[in-house]
Amino acid sequence: MYRLKYLNIFLILCLIIFVLLGCANEMKKETIHEGFPSEVSPASMELIEYLISNHFFTNHIYLLDETKEHFIYSKHNSNENENEVEYVALSKNELETFVRKYSSDSVKKVVLQDEEIDRLLEPIDPEGNLPEIHLKEGNVLLVKTEEVEKEFELPTILSQYDIQPNDRLTVNLVALNEEEMKLELYSVRHKLNLSLLLKNNLEHFLATQLFGDELEEVVQSGELESFKELFVPVGENESLRVITFVSNIIWDTETGELYQINDEDFLSNDGKFVYLAGNEDPLLEGEQRIQTVSDYVQENEEDYAQFSLDFKPLSELLEEKSSGNVTTAKVVYFAEDYAVIYANFAGPYIGNAGATNIIVDLQEDKNNPTFYVVDLNLHL
Repeated sequence: MYRLKYLNIFLILCLIIFVLLGCANEMKKETIHEGFPSEVSPASMELIEYLISNHFFTNHIYLLDETKEHFIYSKHNSNENENEVEYVALSKNELETFVRKYSSDSVKKVVLQDEEIDRLLEPIDPEGNLPEIHLKEGNVLLVKTEEVEKEFELPTILSQYDIQPNDRLTVNLVALNEEEMKLELYSVRHKLNLSLLLKNNLEHFLATQLFGDELEEVVQSGELESFKELFVPVGENESLRVITFVSNIIWDTETGELYQINDEDFLSNDGKFVYLAGNEDPLLEGEQRIQTVSDYVQENEEDYAQFSLDFKPLSELLEEKSSGNVTTAKVVYFAEDYAVIYANFAGPYIGNAGATNIIVDLQEDKNNPTFYVVDLNLHL
């Protein structure tokens, strides 16, 4: 009798512990909010800066430098008629004012107007650390820095890729520091992307493809080592660097190893974190895991963040009734403190109830984040 009594008590205690553990990471309704976050934070500033720099009107811009007062970008050239690299700057004060406009009223939809973006991005001339870059007739590339000027005959230095003087090329400056720069070239005829890495004294360069077999060859040869500062450091000791965010390849500069982020996983915008299964569509509900890149490439089980995701309580903030299920859902933006999910919700019986974005705010508690349902116009 006593054994049965104690057994029952033990089973009840186990059940309570099980329930408590099971509910520990469940989404709480008080953590779900409608509209843009009401407080201006580094994370919300970073998100809006991303929206501005990737807005269709700007046709994408490349962040080259960040000062105390400004972000400095190069504008994207999308066709051969755009044969010069142009620069724009975004004032941090104006960015904060811009973000505050959305935060003050917790707006339900963030719509960036073309005129606003055009006003925020101030054109600047190539001077100081910003090189003058011009693609001349015959595919001769003129590069002029503060100290030196030089012409590069691209058909000659890219002869192994069969680049001809009359080929249509585009050129973009995608990375820059005090010692070197990275140009990306695209050949329309070959449908080929090439990288041209230059020392700022213009005495040394490397022309290559930063993907596939050629990437492995140039890494193993050691030629890429002298340009490693052009690649974003993402590991704790800066030995891990992102080769390209397009193919999500991580380079260990100490060992020469190359690591590929799996297609189903989502690499953060700064390259330091991986949202496991963040590229799956639809994104599965339940436990969500985020790892540092260091732990990811070492195949450790340690998580940077772990939380629960349930679309049903989030769907209750939609204007149209929903079944709580999603037809499409995927991570579309990811930084250290914010992840943004695009979700298209199914109707209660048939059709769609509407699509929106969900900000997952990891700032205060990475294992119990705050959720904001707000349309950022961020799609797949």
